[in-house]
Amino acid sequence: QKWYKGFTARHSEISARLTQNLTKCRSYLTEGKIRNWFQEINDYLTANHLEAVVKDSQRIYNADKTAFFLAPRRMKCLIRKGDKTAYSFIGNDEKECLTCLMIANASGDLPPPLIIYNYERLPAHIINMMPKKWAIGKSESGWMTFEYVANIFNPWLSENEIPRLVLFFVDGHASHLSMDLSNFCTEYQIILFALYSNATYVLQPMDVTVFHPLKNAWKTGVHNYKLENDDQKLKREYLLHFLKRYFKDDKNKSDVVNAKPNLEFKIKNEFLEYLEAKLGNEKLSNFKLEEEADDWSGVVKDTNLFMLWKNIRNKLKMLKEQTNLEVSKLQEKNGSLPDS
Repeated sequence: QKWYKGFTARHSEISARLTQNLTKCRSYLTEGKIRNWFQEINDYLTANHLEAVVKDSQRIYNADKTAFFLAPRRMKCLIRKGDKTAYSFIGNDEKECLTCLMIANASGDLPPPLIIYNYERLPAHIINMMPKKWAIGKSESGWMTFEYVANIFNPWLSENEIPRLVLFFVDGHASHLSMDLSNFCTEYQIILFALYSNATYVLQPMDVTVFHPLKNAWKTGVHNYKLENDDQKLKREYLLHFLKRYFKDDKNKSDVVNAKPNLEFKIKNEFLEYLEAKLGNEKLSNFKLEEEADDWSGVVKDTNLFMLWKNIRNKLKMLKEQTNLEVSKLQEKNGSLPDS
């Protein structure tokens, strides 16, 4: 332990991080493959004279599902030194979950979500609690993409007078790309695109930006529910209360419209941290002293490195300002997600 503390003190550029499991097929993913995928999408849109669709943020949609576990994973707590284990008693099966399918467009608009329950017959009290325009379904597998698109999403497009064609990005799972769904989308001018295989953990806007804070809020909500209800079993209908309350907050709605800039900010910020760690404290201090200057006045061989560092810093500032602007715009909008 003493050696470890000394080692980390000597190497300030190193920090402890939890590893993220990555399957072998995902590990083969490269920037070039992703850029080629974007180019193929661009070539298709250009060949079919659909450039105008890309410029209209109301016509670009992304769908994704997420599972809400009724007994979320463990939370950190304080225990007496020497005790090996801290138990958290739960009233639910730790594998029991509810599935939510959500769609959002690049403007930050959220059509009514679909909540999927694993029931043979939906209880009347849950049906009665559903907001009027939200969708509820029952499924043993948890997949209802076609039914949702046909019965909820397509009517919502018409009701909100969204011009057709629209672009609809989903992951490449077989449940999302059924023949019925493909035929329906073709008939109703919804262009279906599959995200690049084994890259949804990077490319999926909903997964990357929206669901992460949503899941963190869910864990906190479940924890508070247990405290307020003397560790009673979590009722399945609690998810409805949670989602309605969560999306009433404009700050949470803004996660959708900020998906692209937030993802770009994250990537560039991680690269900047890596670059600054390699520069060393002395060189980084010199760069910061010259940051406001038009030209680099230090060692000539560091000119290109300084300009790279400065450009990334400026881009990060612009992305942060863009995010704040989009939040302000979203707060002025009405009815992004119907409450009832």
